[in-house]
Amino acid sequence: MKSITLIDSTYEPKEAKEVLLSLIRDKIEFLNRKILRKAECEGLECTHSKQRVAELTKELEELRGMFNVIESENVTCELKSDVRLTIRNSEGVEVELETQL
Repeated sequence: MKSITLIDSTYEPKEAKEVLLSLIRDKIEFLNRKILRKAECEGLECTHSKQRVAELTKELEELRGMFNVIESENVTCELKSDVRLTIRNSEGVEVELETQL
């Protein structure tokens, strides 16, 4: 497993809002492109991706509301986000890869 620290910083509310909403919007755009490709190229409906878009859209709206409340406050926002990458073979068993620099 490989772990990547994507975000580890403290922000003013306006900056934190920009960082978080940008990440979520990018993920929604990625999923929407995936849904379109699956439909056009393979004639398949991507129900999991559609569900994720709905979930992320809801999170986006909730975060907008939260940030609208705190933007005028004298507060800071700590953002921490790690991404974990696990590579699995066709049987679902984790594969250990040696990295060579």
